[in-house]
This record gives sequence, structure tokens and C-alpha cells, in this order.
Amino acid sequence: MSKNTKTIVDEKIEYIKRLIKEGKPEFAQFESAKLVAQYPDNVMALCLMTYIFYIINDPKNALRYAKLTYAKTTPESTWNEIVSASNAQLLVGEIEEAHSVLRHLDLEKITNINDLSYIAKHYGSLDLVEMAAKIFDRISEEQLDFHSRQMYGVAKLYLGQFSEARIEFEKAIQLNPLDGVSYNQLSVLKVAEKRSERIAMMEAALKDPKLDPVSRSYIHFSLFNELDANKAYGPAWEHLQKANQVRRATIHHDARHDVDGSRNIIAAYKQSPSNPFKAQDETVPIFIVGLPRTGTTLLEKILSSFDEVKPCGELRAFRRELELATNSNFITPFGLGFQNNIRNLDYEHIGREYLRKNRWRHEGKKFFTDKEPSNYVYAGIIARALPNARILHIRRNPMDACLSNYKQFFGPSSFTYSYDLSELVEHYKIYEQMMQFWSTQVPDSILEIRYENLVDDPVGQAERIRLFCGLEDNRDSKPENNGYVTSTLSAAQVRAPIHKGNVNSWQKYQQQLQPVYDALQEYIASYEKTLGTKLDH
Repeated sequence: MSKNTKTIVDEKIEYIKRLIKEGKPEFAQFESAKLVAQYPDNVMALCLMTYIFYIINDPKNALRYAKLTYAKTTPESTWNEIVSASNAQLLVGEIEEAHSVLRHLDLEKITNINDLSYIAKHYGSLDLVEMAAKIFDRISEEQLDFHSRQMYGVAKLYLGQFSEARIEFEKAIQLNPLDGVSYNQLSVLKVAEKRSERIAMMEAALKDPKLDPVSRSYIHFSLFNELDANKAYGPAWEHLQKANQVRRATIHHDARHDVDGSRNIIAAYKQSPSNPFKAQDETVPIFIVGLPRTGTTLLEKILSSFDEVKPCGELRAFRRELELATNSNFITPFGLGFQNNIRNLDYEHIGREYLRKNRWRHEGKKFFTDKEPSNYVYAGIIARALPNARILHIRRNPMDACLSNYKQFFGPSSFTYSYDLSELVEHYKIYEQMMQFWSTQVPDSILEIRYENLVDDPVGQAERIRLFCGLEDNRDSKPENNGYVTSTLSAAQVRAPIHKGNVNSWQKYQQQLQPVYDALQEYIASYEKTLGTKLDH
């Protein structure tokens, strides 16, 4: 492409991006279609078309253009085109292709620090934390901005290199005293040294008029963690409330949508034919479902100690197949288009595509894990689409589960119910009712595991899981010592020895959580009965 042609294309792309920013996706689509027609081999134009179809809620066409993007990317493409092509695959859920297209990158030829930092962040978004850390290691002595230092710290954290992570988070804060993310990561690491100094810095940051709402929420969550560690429970709760109030104001959540969605899914499933078919191959996906922050990562770590199991983390892969089947991007796991099409789904095709697209992940092992908690919404559908699948439902006492959700800053579109106690209670009820339903529909596919039992007797619970999943006996393994790596919020906690310290942790805030306790009495009583113990109150 000549320099003049490149300039024309770049200017056109910037114009289309402005149309998108101005809320004119239909005009952006028209202009982008003209650009692709004129320059059908232009990677950046194809990437833009992928994005436009995605935002106008047409995932099938988004996927079509992503595949064209992948095909047109070559070793001669610029690094920006290669990373953009990878981003396009990531957007539509083609994760293997998102990884694969990066093979065209020649990192040795890229010398600009900002470019390398951007590339490292992209590797991080693909959970390729070792590669991200390697790039940051190469440029760590340079003048990196606070966000790069922050991301470098996150990569080190996920790799279990906590001392190095702490150094990078502290450097990020030096560069930007309003960096809420780095404060939050330090608070999660439970760094006692300089805690009083950090608390004072965060309190000063809260008074800064330049502090944006997201960072403000992060800092309030961080102050909760720091004060909770200091056993200053009253002030800690005040910050936790403020954190959630600020966060709730920045995200969209429609509680009625989830209530109606769960009812519609149950009703449609009851009316749909089972259409039984044989499993497509011998691969056994192990789904770990439930609420977030209830022990899903610990459970995956225990599973990873079995030689036959490849831990694959939190995948959006099954949800993505449902989105493609109904040609609708889901705002929440309770996708509207999906609800109305359950009886018409081609379950065999969904299962086949799920296995095909994830075959590269498990590296030839018979078993692999998928610990996306929200898959609980689809448990019965998973059992139909994947007859070999094993579903491990991990539960935690309702009060600990709710507090664990309430004290966490999640991504912008994840677990949006968690920032208001009344909405949290409503969602907990939805979750319980759906899992009760699935347990009656596909009882042979679901094994219920209690967090309290898991930490009390990990060996005994591992044996239950082994028998249920059909794993070989290797009970001599020690999950605490294996090389398990996770790029989730539990990265620090899961590397500690298994302990009971988080059981009944809600009791520190039982006065503040009284409305939740009152609203969930029915579920608490049921949980106590099956667990065989009472929640102290």
C-alpha cells in the first residue's frame, strides 16, 4: 500500500470511529462497508467492520469479518495490524486465533517502548501473562507510564511473584497517586508494611477533585481491605458502602431483567424436547459453576493436581456459542434472544463447536476445566449439548457468599448485581432457584460441593470429585504445591495453603448485614441443614 493510500485509509477509519463515538453506528457501518469494498485486503478496515457488527448486535457477521481479518494478516503486516487482528478475534471469542495471529509478531524488531508496552498489555488481555511479563522485563528500566507499571505488577501477581508485583504497584502509585487499581492490588496482597502510609495517601486521594469515579470506587474498596486487615471494622464498612455506591452509579444493572430471564429460561427448558444424542468424542469438560468468590479457583487448583486435567480458567466459550446460535450478544448471562430460542437450539452443534474451539487449550488431555461461574445459568443446557460434561457446583454459606461478592470490584459488565445489597439478595435467590431446578433436571451431571467441606477435608472432597468425574487415582498429589497459575481475582489467595480462615467471615459485619440475613433466612436454614452446622449469629 502506497503512503498516499495509507493516509486515505487512515483518515477514513478515523472518520468512521468518530461516527461510532457520536452514536451513529448505522452511518459507521455504511462508510465502513464502502471502505472494505474499496480495500478488501486492508486489515484495519476489516477489524473496524468486525467491531461495528459486534456493537450493532450481529455476532455472526462480526465473526465473518473477524475470520477475514485473520486470513489477511501476514508476517508482512505491521505490528499494529497484527495486534488489532488479534483483538478482533478476542472480541468475537475466537481465542485460539487471537493467540495464533500473534505468531506473525517479530518482537525483536519492535524497539519503541510505548509500542512494546501496548503489546504487553494485549498479551495480558489474552491471559498470556508470562509473555506479558517477559516484554515488561525487557523494558522495565525505561520510563514507563503508571498504567504500564500497573499492568506489569498484575502480570507478576498472576505469576505468583508477589514481591516483584508489590514493587511495580508502588512505582505506579508514585507516578500517579490517584491510581486506584494499584492501591487495590496492594490491599489484596495484604501488605502490612507501610499500611498506615497507604491509608493516609488514599484518604488524601479521595479529596482530589481530579479523582474519577472508577478510581474513587477502587480506593474505597482498598480502604475497606486495609482497615479490615487492621480490624477497624466500623470504618472499613463505611468505605465498603461508599465503594459500592460509587460503583453502582457507574454501571447498568436491571434486576428485573435477570428475574424475568431466569423464569423464562426455566419455562422454555421445560417445554423443549430433550433430543438426546451421543457424546461427540471422549473429551470431558469439567464446568465449575456457582457464584464468584465462593471457591471456584480453589476447586480448579485441586483439579489441576490430577495429571489428566488441564486447567483452563474462566472461559466465556459456552456463552459465546449460545450467542452465535441465537445471533445476539448477551448483556448479561440471561440473554433475551437466547431465552426465546431454547426449544429451537441445535444442542449437538453447540456442543461440537464448543469442543472444537477449545481443543487447543487442553493440549490432548482428556479433561479440561471451565470455571466461568455464570455458567450456572446454562447448567441444563450444558448437560444436553455436552453429554460427557461434568458440572461441579460449588456452594458457600449464603452470608459469606454475599459478603464476598459485595466487597469486590468486578469488571464493567460482570456481576453487576453485586454493588447493592438488595440487588445482591435478589440475585442470590435467582441463583439458588436456578440451581435447584437444574439439579432436578440433570441430577447425574451435577455434583454439589460445599466450600466449608472443601477447606475442612480437601483430600476427601478431591476423592468425591475424582469418582464423579471418572479421573484416575492420584491422591498423593499436593494441590498446595503444584504450579497452578491463575489470572483471576484469587491469584494471591489461591497460592496460600488451604485454610478455614474465611469460613463465617461475614460475622465481623453481622450487624451491618442483618437485612441480608433476614432476607435469606430460608436459604440459610436450608444450607445449615445440609451442611450439618449452624451459622453463628
